[in-house]
Amino acid sequence: FPVSAHAETIVHPADFYIGLRPDQWLGQSGEAMGFDVFTADWETNASPSKTLQAEFKRVEWERKDPPPEDTFGIPSYEPVYTLLGSSNLSTGPDGEARLSFTPEEPGTYMLDISGGGARTQILLWVTGGENAAWPSLVDDQVKLTADQEKYQPGQTALEGAPRHRAVG
Repeated sequence: FPVSAHAETIVHPADFYIGLRPDQWLGQSGEAMGFDVFTADWETNASPSKTLQAEFKRVEWERKDPPPEDTFGIPSYEPVYTLLGSSNLSTGPDGEARLSFTPEEPGTYMLDISGGGARTQILLWVTGGENAAWPSLVDDQVKLTADQEKYQPGQTALEGAPRHRAVG
């Protein structure tokens, strides 16, 4: 009997990408955090005059305990988002725009920008006078690998080697 199957997916539905760069990754509650927004086409050239929507969300981490049969017993955390505010913006002729947001409390925040089928998101961490829960997430570790077994005094590890390596 012949067997067949098919599926489809949208790899990238837009003709441009949204780049997002915060002035800092770690903020202070009650102080403004600024962001540079840049829209670029597939060849990395500026993609001007894009209408976008920015959403600022607070992220609470809901602990999920492992099932009893899990011998390692490591809990996982799932994000729960609360919309704090939104803003419409347009990039200029140079494909650039500027945003700011002032978080009132310490914790984790997400900036989610979308428009025209494109979307980008970043997580930000905010400190302050109160405690904030920042769980250890699966993808938040970097594995360091030396380029040689021993080093002499004055040598620099990974000298001439790539600055980082993907771990997967």
